[in-house]
Amino acid sequence: HQLYISLYEELRGDYAGWLSRLLLFLGVNPAFVPAHSEVPSTPHLLKLRGLQQFRHLGNRIIPGRIRTRIKKHVYQERLPELHAEDQAILVRYYRDNILKLQDLIQKDLTSWLH
Repeated sequence: HQLYISLYEELRGDYAGWLSRLLLFLGVNPAFVPAHSEVPSTPHLLKLRGLQQFRHLGNRIIPGRIRTRIKKHVYQERLPELHAEDQAILVRYYRDNILKLQDLIQKDLTSWLH
């Protein structure tokens, strides 16, 4: 096997087991324990889509402390809420694809259908 497929739910549910299986797949001693580091996981969605094209330019010419202040006004910190009706539409639309993917990767994706 040359392809390791992992789901985010597996990582969140059992990080140590997930890491051990990944290391075993890579041929690394599964008892290896990497140094722990915290990585903040905050979504950064542009409030104003037209600003996307200027993001990289701003990173080069605007000092870091000023960029931090600007980001508070330009980015939203929380993902928009997905309403139940919209979720139901998406599940119906992607149902067949989810079932095909489930068969292909041999993982239970029934939670994606709710």
